[in-house]
Amino acid sequence: MEKQKFDGYRFYDILTSGALTLLGHQEELNKINVFPVPDGDTGTNLGSTMRSILEMSRRDVSIAKSAKSIADAALIGARGNSGAIFAQYFHGIREFIGDKQHLSVDEMIEAFTHAVEYAYKAVLDPVEGTILTVIKVWSHTMSDEFSKMKNFIETFFKAYERSIEALDHTKEQLDCLKKSNVVDAGGKGFLIFLEGMKTYLKTGKKPNIQSIPDTIDGIGYEESHHFNEQITNRYCTEALLSLKNEHTDEIKQIAASFGDSVVIANNSEKMRVHVHTNNPADFFYKIKDYGDIIQQKVDDMQMQYQITNHRKYSIALVTDSSCDLPEKILDQYQIQMVPLQLNFGPTGYLDKVTIQPDHFYKMLGKTKFYPTSSQPNIRTFQNLYSFLMSHYDKLIAIHLSSRLSGTFNLSQTAAEKFLYKNKQTAVIDSKRNSGAQALIVLEAAEMIDKGLGLDEIVDRLHQMIPKSKILVSVKNLDGMVRGGRVSPVKGVVAKLINLKPVISLDEEGNSELYGKGFSDKGNRKLIFNIFKETHEKFGIKRYCMTHANNLKEAKLYEEIAKTITGQKADFIYNLSPVIGAHSGIGAVSLSYITY
Repeated sequence: MEKQKFDGYRFYDILTSGALTLLGHQEELNKINVFPVPDGDTGTNLGSTMRSILEMSRRDVSIAKSAKSIADAALIGARGNSGAIFAQYFHGIREFIGDKQHLSVDEMIEAFTHAVEYAYKAVLDPVEGTILTVIKVWSHTMSDEFSKMKNFIETFFKAYERSIEALDHTKEQLDCLKKSNVVDAGGKGFLIFLEGMKTYLKTGKKPNIQSIPDTIDGIGYEESHHFNEQITNRYCTEALLSLKNEHTDEIKQIAASFGDSVVIANNSEKMRVHVHTNNPADFFYKIKDYGDIIQQKVDDMQMQYQITNHRKYSIALVTDSSCDLPEKILDQYQIQMVPLQLNFGPTGYLDKVTIQPDHFYKMLGKTKFYPTSSQPNIRTFQNLYSFLMSHYDKLIAIHLSSRLSGTFNLSQTAAEKFLYKNKQTAVIDSKRNSGAQALIVLEAAEMIDKGLGLDEIVDRLHQMIPKSKILVSVKNLDGMVRGGRVSPVKGVVAKLINLKPVISLDEEGNSELYGKGFSDKGNRKLIFNIFKETHEKFGIKRYCMTHANNLKEAKLYEEIAKTITGQKADFIYNLSPVIGAHSGIGAVSLSYITY
């Protein structure tokens, strides 16, 4: 006989069965994602949301505690429009349950229906033909049919069939779906979630993620599409705030003033704000006074769209934000950049994304907190690799020296743990940073562009890394002392004797004092003596300059380098805030690779 009550255990097991099943279908959802933007990451975003539920929520006999745990975990891990809507739907269920220890079947169905309003209110401009429609059809059918059938499982199966019809109808409700001959990816994600719940109700067992089929009967559709609509707002931007006060409507309007696709998911303590905008840094600055920003995410939808619809190569190339490669080169070769984090006291920023060099150097002289840097978290790599492996079979990631940051190790762990076994990957420690790392990544991009295979590229990169060098002229050691890379005693001595050192990285990627100068002119002479001697001995293949708000000096460096080599620099670039925090304002570097 069917159980007549839902306790926390049953509720938790049913919903997490849905989450497990959805995890197994990320790639297929990415392939059909065209609304609201054809950036091919709906599966990745929903996967992140489900993974957060599975990792962070806790099973309890009390349905109130299980529901709160799932809703809170979904809010923390939600990504993208569909993830935020899912999170708010779970919050609506949790609000209906309140403090109850168990629910009757009637109450459980009423909770599902009650939560529909929460899902719709999360979106500033709700659109039918999306995940919202499928949620509404399923929830309302559950309510309507149970009044006739009085059997939860039979009602669920009936509502599931109606949801398949609703999903199929999305192709007629939105022109972009009809044009591309696909159903809504978020709606299909919700139906796959229901499939997992259905499996548990039939068998009493959670699905094994290793044995989840690639397609589900009744909801398989042609997954090829051609979509060429222009992306108006480039960056999918999200902030998780720890709220100071209730300002939901106000924050919604602020987000709307910066772009479109506004979705708000919240509970009494936290709020997730989602918006598509061209100005993520300005958006974060605007909302910072409404609460502490405890989590940030910015995805480049233009880049995602190009990879999804106009992928140039068979090998994905990834680096991190300490690689000081200009944006136009990143775009040209479709290189993915993972931002490191920069922290001014309790406030964190994503390097080069939610804080740009110009803003950073202005803040540096005004804030009472000296910035510190930290590596990305493993979920950032996990989500990126999940997205990339929906579109590539091979991946090369090149990171800053493992002696300076744990970024390389995290990337390697993520690749080993989360990438499909049939995908070829290589995670490389460049043993360099800034301009030198950028030149190595540029070499890799050019080899990919020429059609070289992964193994040959990796072999060449390992041969090239020892032939690369960065020489940095710093004004003083203050940044390195505050960043912990030089002892305070050495910093005081250097200041007393007006030491302006030349810093480099050794063969293993450790910081090293490469020369001692007492003036900018003396440092230039030291650097170019080394550069000229190296060119005469080995030949300079390519070089670049990076600087910390010191373009004038960087151009002078290029003039001198050009007289030695007869060739222009590959680029001159205002270096990343993460690197600038250590080198200090005014630093200039010369990076090169020899033959």
